[in-house]
Amino acid sequence: MQNKIKVIVDCDPGIDDSLALLEILQNPRFEVLAITIQEGNVGIKKGILNAFRVLELLNKHDIPVFEGANKTRYFKTTYAEDTHGIDGLGETFIPLKDNHILSGNLKEFLQSLFERVDDINLICLGPLTNLSYFQEWISDFDRKVSNIYIMGGNYRSHGNCSQLAEFNFFFDPTSAKMVFEKSTKLIHVIPLDVTRKIVLTDKIIDLITYLNPQIGEFVRKITRFYMWFHKEYENIEGCVINDPLVPSFILNPQILKGFEANLTVIDPLENDLQEPYLRGISLVERFNKNVTNNAIIYTKVDVDKFFVEFICSICAVTKSEVRKAIRNMKVEFKFKYPYEL
Repeated sequence: MQNKIKVIVDCDPGIDDSLALLEILQNPRFEVLAITIQEGNVGIKKGILNAFRVLELLNKHDIPVFEGANKTRYFKTTYAEDTHGIDGLGETFIPLKDNHILSGNLKEFLQSLFERVDDINLICLGPLTNLSYFQEWISDFDRKVSNIYIMGGNYRSHGNCSQLAEFNFFFDPTSAKMVFEKSTKLIHVIPLDVTRKIVLTDKIIDLITYLNPQIGEFVRKITRFYMWFHKEYENIEGCVINDPLVPSFILNPQILKGFEANLTVIDPLENDLQEPYLRGISLVERFNKNVTNNAIIYTKVDVDKFFVEFICSICAVTKSEVRKAIRNMKVEFKFKYPYEL
């Protein structure tokens, strides 16, 4: 039997964050030590409610949820409610039936946890404000953390928050810059270059619903608004689901391929740069031997393997059941995002 993968999930739910949470919580290989919430796609209070909604859907009431950073280090918050809806879950406003309570002090919890538990992996699906504080709070952070997985940034793909920057890095560039500057170990960076190839369509949701009607109904409900947004502004039939690529890759490392590099995030404040379009840009230095690599940047993705892993997890079925349903329903996963280089 495989060892459990111990994880802390840091997120800003968010439709795709919620799908990633669904995958992580449904897959028995993950041991979720905590879910930490911060500002990002929506305000922190809304994000907390959405985490509780996913936990309630799955009847998982024993996972501690913590309130993290409720503001960036310096920049004014700019939410993505135009993409995720006012409530962050596609304007579904799913009612909570149970009385959910936040856990205690996040800093004290993490300091105690890292003293007691080894081999903890951090899955960071939102801006990097919380992670930058984790680095400060936990002594000997890099030695105690097994792996850091970040969905964020863009290498050869255009931005989704500005022409040049991805949302998570753009939201709090100061924290993002600090994270990569402080790290002495390679951080796994899953950027838009690969996540944009992961497009959820109605046909795929039909497949999910066939395999698990309750999960399929939830996925269809929360992605309606998301699909409308992609159709309205990007003219595609489907929606890009960035965050689930991270847990799928952890479960199956063959899904992604990349290279080691040095990654710097542009913080206009620190560099005294007045041009706002520079905010949150990912600068990747791949060939300079005079700089130290601090990241693995993933640029190639096996889309078919991703969807098998993702659907298998969220539906709580075997991979053979997923592959059989794919054949019977003639579902294809290849999708050409129209605005990529």
